[in-house]
Amino acid sequence: MIQNNIKMILENYGDSATLSLVTGAEIATLPLINVQKYNNSRKFGSTDKAQLQIKIDLAKIQPISGLVLWDHNLSNTATIQLQCYSAANLTGTLLSDTGEVKAIPTRSFRDWNYKTQAVVSSAFDNWPTRFTQLFITPIFAGSLLLTIKDPTNTSTELLFNRLYLGQVFSPRVNFSYGHSQLWNDESEQIPTDDGSLWSVEKPVKRQLKFDLNYLSDVDKSTFSDQLMRVGKRKDVFINMYPNAGGQKALEYAMAAKFTTVPNLSGTYYNNFTATCELTEV
Repeated sequence: MIQNNIKMILENYGDSATLSLVTGAEIATLPLINVQKYNNSRKFGSTDKAQLQIKIDLAKIQPISGLVLWDHNLSNTATIQLQCYSAANLTGTLLSDTGEVKAIPTRSFRDWNYKTQAVVSSAFDNWPTRFTQLFITPIFAGSLLLTIKDPTNTSTELLFNRLYLGQVFSPRVNFSYGHSQLWNDESEQIPTDDGSLWSVEKPVKRQLKFDLNYLSDVDKSTFSDQLMRVGKRKDVFINMYPNAGGQKALEYAMAAKFTTVPNLSGTYYNNFTATCELTEV
């Protein structure tokens, strides 16, 4: 896998897994099961900020190379750790261990405005949705242990909306030049008799459009299989610049749905193309 290329978690193995808390407790009205189905009005919550451990028992042995916690309230000092085991119930061989890593990256020097921003800050500080992504060397796992530590969080509870877990699709050749990103504002504008222009405010959602013009047979088969399983009906995670860091990475990373299922076209021997259009969810 080429680490700098676009990354997508399409089929979400977390949705069919069995989740349970090893350390910590859920708030009764914000159960852990909420993170396994797309719904922006439901979240998981816990008051155990010092250490929260979530056991993820996969439905079967699955290829794992990425995990994303989407729409959370973890602070800039929070840490996260992912451990992957070969068998169910955190047994068998420990295949992968990220160690404790920062849940929220520090703002890069390129994005830092010394006149208005603290020396140690994050691009997420001015961003509407906080998320944490972990990409690992692909393995076949039976269970995982996710550890979250955020003892200095000023909120009374830790919250997150969605868990994306699965095989990362990252084509060998990156998307082509000519991609676009749009802040789609569907607010209704209403002119009045006095010449004013009033607006009925609605949420602003990002839209992405890009072309994958150099998909090999292997990439095409993997992508096609994943598209069959998600279509337009299921939410996915995408990051077009996963290693860019800072504002650039944020603008091109989101939970999304395909607005149309890409048409995989064979252009010449062992080469396929696909135009991808997604909207933020």
